[in-house]
Amino acid sequence: TGTGYRSHFLSEAEVAELGGPLDYVRAWLDAEAATPEWRAQQQTARQMTLF
Repeated sequence: TGTGYRSHFLSEAEVAELGGPLDYVRAWLDAEAATPEWRAQQQTARQMTLF
């Protein structure tokens, strides 16, 4: 989103399947980090463009 805020609703069972809240969020972030969009943003942030 434009603000960086994101809501995600799921069942307790879905969280338990991945080992609890921390493991669920870690898996979610790992999946997002594997996307081309995430990598492009990382590269842009690393370059520190002036203009």
